[in-house]
Amino acid sequence: MMYCNGCSYTYGIGTAEFENVEECLSYSWPNQLAKILKTEHINEAQPGSSNARIFRDSALYLINNPDTELAVTMWSDAPRIEIFRPQETEYDYQGMAQITPQGVGQTKSYFHREALESYYAFVHSTQKAVIETLGYMIALQNIADNLNIPLIQQHYKANISHYLWDILGEYTKQEVWDKCGSVERAFYNTVVNMVDILKAHPHVAGVDWTEQDQEKYSTSMRSVCITRGKAKESSISLGHPYREAHVMYAEFLSNYIKDNNVLS
Repeated sequence: MMYCNGCSYTYGIGTAEFENVEECLSYSWPNQLAKILKTEHINEAQPGSSNARIFRDSALYLINNPDTELAVTMWSDAPRIEIFRPQETEYDYQGMAQITPQGVGQTKSYFHREALESYYAFVHSTQKAVIETLGYMIALQNIADNLNIPLIQQHYKANISHYLWDILGEYTKQEVWDKCGSVERAFYNTVVNMVDILKAHPHVAGVDWTEQDQEKYSTSMRSVCITRGKAKESSISLGHPYREAHVMYAEFLSNYIKDNNVLS
């Protein structure tokens, strides 16, 4: 059994009408990959997911299903968060409402909308979002390793490596480093340590931030299929890949699995 988790890119949004859940899931890359590998699969992706939700559900599934043969996690955008506000979610099976920065204006409750706008204006930072996501990635890898479950960590876009470049790139300049205080240096060293831990695992993508133009090198779904592969974007749901991209990415992952002996 293969396990997959992620956001709308993993769910298959854009491959069919939003309300047609069965079609979205059938065209999604997890289903396409399962066909190639000739295996059954579970797809726990949810549209709009924060990485907190992806981590929590992935961890629970792997711990409760230690016989999982392969897990593929496609991380979402680091700035997404979640709150316990069932009234703010469109899915009745979500206990935690998934909040994207772009979707704050759609929050029904006036007070929650004001609070979320203040959060993204004054509390949120790229640094905070990135270090949280790196923590989720390390923790999930540790769980998979302890259970001897092969885990591939991918990203829906090259955002995480872009963020890392923005954060770490400046610190590599001596004149910037010399002006840093102890708090900034401590943060930099923490992020570098987390990145180094993840780089030690061969099937973790998105943490090689050393090239500024990540679209040329990233193995994110959007980079592989849309940016470099020239696959069509969906006309059904703007900003999402269409069916061709899901087939393309499933083939990319299957080749990766074969070439790197992931299942050996």
